[in-house]
Formats: sequence, structure tokens, C-alpha cells
Amino acid sequence: MYLQALKKYAEFKVWASRSEYWTFTLINDFILFPLECIIAWINHPKFVGDTSLSYIIFELFYFFFLLVVILPNLAVNIRKLYDSDMSGWWLLFIFLLLPGWIVLLVFCVLSLNEDDN
Repeated sequence: MYLQALKKYAEFKVWASRSEYWTFTLINDFILFPLECIIAWINHPKFVGDTSLSYIIFELFYFFFLLVVILPNLAVNIRKLYDSDMSGWWLLFIFLLLPGWIVLLVFCVLSLNEDDN
């Protein structure tokens, strides 16, 4: 499912199933969260200066991973909104901070077109 979502990085008009959306989202989170923890740990004032090369390596890996998955992430979010009979423009609710995230989470949990999918 994860690779399937990566392959459909430029398809914005088809639907994404609930399992495709959540598999892609959770795998991204399971990759990014440990990287963020390692970067925060290395960047701790106690270790600054001792491990600057490892900090740069992890930071670059984190940046390149985000660069690779940003378009597939956008595509799978828009396709999941289409599955919930919503426009892709609803993704702009992210900029409303917490209320926007809650609205998008509800839309992504709903799957209104299960019979057509």
C-alpha cells in the first residue's frame, strides 16, 4: 500500500481507500518520529559540538525524506478527501492549526463512497 501511494504521486482525481491513506500516513510517521527524536537528542545542549557531523547527517536524511514524500503525501490526502466527497481545497484547513487538523481528521476517517470504491 505504501509503494502504491508513492507510485500515484501525481494522481489527484482518483480516490484513495482508507487503508491506503492510513498505511501511507502511519509509515511516514513511524519513519519521521524516530528521526525527529534522534535529531532533538543530538541537538541537546549537552551534546552540541561533540556530534555535529551526525546531527548534519540525520538532518539531511530527514530533509531529503520530507522532500521525497511531500508530493505523494499531498496527493494521498487530496485523494482521501475525494473519497469523502470533499474537494481537495479542504486541505487548506491545515492552516487553521488545531481546528483545521480536527476537521481534516474527521474527513479522513469518514469514507462515504465505500460502495463505489
